[in-house]
Amino acid sequence: MHIHWLAPETFGNIHALYATPLASLRLRAGALLSGLPPEHTLTAGPHIPAPTQVCVVGKIGVADLENRQTQWLNEIKSFKGQVVLDFTDDHVTVASKMSGFYMQALQSAHLAICSSFRLQSQLAQVYNGPIQVVPDAIECPIIPPQSKPADSLQVLWFGHSTNLPALLDFLPSIPLALTLHVLTNAKGIQQIKAFSNAHNHLQLVPEMWSPQGMVKTAMKCQMCIIPVGLDNAKKAGVSSNRLLTALALGLPTSADLTDSYAEFRNDFADIRSAEFAEMLNSPQSWHSRVQHAQTTVLPAYTFPKLGEQWLKLLLSIA
Repeated sequence: MHIHWLAPETFGNIHALYATPLASLRLRAGALLSGLPPEHTLTAGPHIPAPTQVCVVGKIGVADLENRQTQWLNEIKSFKGQVVLDFTDDHVTVASKMSGFYMQALQSAHLAICSSFRLQSQLAQVYNGPIQVVPDAIECPIIPPQSKPADSLQVLWFGHSTNLPALLDFLPSIPLALTLHVLTNAKGIQQIKAFSNAHNHLQLVPEMWSPQGMVKTAMKCQMCIIPVGLDNAKKAGVSSNRLLTALALGLPTSADLTDSYAEFRNDFADIRSAEFAEMLNSPQSWHSRVQHAQTTVLPAYTFPKLGEQWLKLLLSIA
């Protein structure tokens, strides 16, 4: 079976997927590629090649949206094989520039795959076809929690610039002096540099995110924070990936109780509760929670394991 992943980039070498800045490609198409047996092939790019039997419609993005959505919709409508829509952000119950594309693409889809159960329920409001859930893969190594010098508290936050408003809104809730390493994209770094930090006890250190850089910075930190913003409808369907990545990095983590995080409730602290202050005062006392997640949860989120899920679903409709 030949599978094509509709993507904004062209990949001469399909293994370049693992280096793309597009997380939806790395963590989802990359997972499929990681365990693909030799009798199946995968390509990715903006055009569907002739031998394709199953086309996965990936994240279209906002860059050159008008032209790209016309091209992609034409590709999908003329394609004779099976169309699978990969749905990683809610563009159907929350209006966005991409809502029109997704509503039209759904008309050609034989199957939709979501990155969280919340997204599955949101998509089910407008789509009557089959909807399955495959979470994002974890791309960092699993690093056991380590005791680190307690003379200064070093905290990690990482994410796309679209996640920064929740972090900046949360900063006044941090009661202790600490250094916050903010790993994000170029746009996010500019936002942090322009941010008027009125909280003198907080030192914000903006850094460019990369998989290697995230691991390097995590080795200096005692914990991680992930405020999502519970009143933000656009973020209600976030996948579990950021939480599980933080735990894989060996960091005790305080996060919002989003739907996709709730099933791991025993492995992290509720950032809106007294648990957050407890973790700030003694991150190492949460190491056993991290170890539990690394042993019992994370093995199911590796690239090969999720690649098996992807292939099984795609074979079921081929």
